[in-house]
Amino acid sequence: MCKSKERGSALITVILVVLVLTMVGIASLFFMTTEERISSVARLEKAAFYAAEVGLRRGEISIRDQYNSRRTVLTDFLTLPDVQNEYNVLQVPSSGGSNHTTAVVLRDVLGLDPEVQVQREDPAIKLIDPDNAVVPIGEMRGFQVDDQGYISTYNLYIRNDDDDTSDTVDSNDRISLISVGLVVTPSGQVVRKIIEEGIAPVGAGSLKFNLQKLANKMGSGG
Repeated sequence: MCKSKERGSALITVILVVLVLTMVGIASLFFMTTEERISSVARLEKAAFYAAEVGLRRGEISIRDQYNSRRTVLTDFLTLPDVQNEYNVLQVPSSGGSNHTTAVVLRDVLGLDPEVQVQREDPAIKLIDPDNAVVPIGEMRGFQVDDQGYISTYNLYIRNDDDDTSDTVDSNDRISLISVGLVVTPSGQVVRKIIEEGIAPVGAGSLKFNLQKLANKMGSGG
């Protein structure tokens, strides 16, 4: 009788130990999965930020070259497209309390950059919105697809600086360049980072690139 009770107690103890170990294993797996997911999102956000940085540098060069040609002025960059959509007009918060919340896509209006003078398809937009994947000639967009199918892109936009009164007319030789970096995963997850900086000419044949603002105003989204 006693031996039977002892065996029963031992069995219950074994079951409890197995149950505890199982719970510990499940909890460890959960925390590992969560940590890996957070790490993955952090890597995607960093990649989107780098894409925005690349776009910012290219936008500076494009504006400099077009301005230095003496055939364009900063106001030319603020002209709204004839046909507006969510890809060539960006709604962003104003950083200085003004009403300049509309930014227009940066265009190579003089045809100085041969890369954007041909019809291309944006692979990120093709994955998200196939009907609007074709990039209009002249729009400053860049994209890259790695061997794992991850797409990195940047889109460039211009808006008037907060000290100016008009959305479309520059009166103080200062505008803001906005670069939107995107990373799209093979599953369609989208992570976005935004960088904005002020640009102002400082003399014949040159532009001054003042980093006035560095902000992630739209964060990441999926």
